[in-house]
Amino acid sequence: MVDKPVERKETEGKALQRMRLNVFAKLKPGEVVTYSPELGNKDTFYRWRKDAADAGVLTKAGDKYYRPWLVENTIMHHTEIGREKSD
Repeated sequence: MVDKPVERKETEGKALQRMRLNVFAKLKPGEVVTYSPELGNKDTFYRWRKDAADAGVLTKAGDKYYRPWLVENTIMHHTEIGREKSD
């Protein structure tokens, strides 16, 4: 008999939480997310950046990662800002 797999909730570790807070405190919406020493450990930054993009916390366009804009509780891709809706 085989047991059902246990559902595992993904949680952000303390180092990754600190990195997220540091990045969001330093950068404004729409800015490119790049490493700088005041953010913390370099390896942690690159791991966090990839995970954040995969989770939709950051926007990735080509080789660049951006801090997204928050508009009416909705994250907008940096390229959507300024576009008019067509009816």
